Amino acid sequence: MKTSILTSVFILLIGISSTAKTTRSVASGNWNTSGTWDNGVPVPGDEVYIENGDAVTLTATTSISNLYIEGNGTSLTINTGVILSVSNYIYMIPTGNSQSNNLVINGTIYSSKGMTPRTVGG
Repeated sequence: MKTSILTSVFILLIGISSTAKTTRSVASGNWNTSGTWDNGVPVPGDEVYIENGDAVTLTATTSISNLYIEGNGTSLTINTGVILSVSNYIYMIPTGNSQSNNLVINGTIYSSKGMTPRTVGG
C-alpha cells in the first residue's frame, strides 16, 4: 500500500513538471484572460514573459517558475489581496536607451531566489 501511494505521488509530480511551459504576453490585459497570452493563461510551474509595452494585471493568486518583465513601458500590477509566488527569479529587463518597466505590488509577491534587475546592454 505504501509503495503504491509513493508511486502515485511520483507519477503525479512527473506529470506536473512535464506540463510547465513558456508563456509570453501578446497584449495588455488581465493575467487570467487567455487573450493576454500566446500559450494560454499561465499555470503553476510556467515561465512567464511580459513583453515590451504590455501592461498585465494579476487579479487572482497564482504561482509560476520564473517571471520576466521585458522592455520599456512594460508592467505587472498585482492587485490588493492577491499573491504571486515565483519559485525561482524575477527578472526586470529594460530595452533601448531608457529603463522603464514597472512592478506595482498592491498585493504580495514571493520569490524564492530574488529579483534580478538588468541594465540596458547588460
